[in-house]
Amino acid sequence: FLIATLPLISSIPDLKDHTILVLRKAMFSRDTNHRTLAIKCFMHMIMSETSSRGFESERFASCSQPSESQCHSRSSMDDIVQDLLGFLRRGMKQQYALRQALYNGFLKLASFQPKLVRNILEILLLPFAASSEQ
Repeated sequence: FLIATLPLISSIPDLKDHTILVLRKAMFSRDTNHRTLAIKCFMHMIMSETSSRGFESERFASCSQPSESQCHSRSSMDDIVQDLLGFLRRGMKQQYALRQALYNGFLKLASFQPKLVRNILEILLLPFAASSEQ
């Protein structure tokens, strides 16, 4: 259902905010299926945001001087993607099934948007850094 409505969600800020709020609540559900679904939905939202950002950055590259509103639009998309990645970072402390969904999703996300590989690697290295400190 979410995949079919992603273009609508991306174009209406209030709907995007409410969707993120519902998915955040699902991440705290006792049911593992709800949390897995939230992780997958966050992944799809990131793919949607980065694909629209890629299109816009190509359009901005052709402009000699992008307007302030266009620059603000790009930075707000970067903020949204960083927030969504932050929600996924919290999932690294969950059960194995959820971490497995994260690993599979990160693989798809990295192949879909190579610009996010650095951010994904930082998230994947967090458990190793925590275990090396102990």
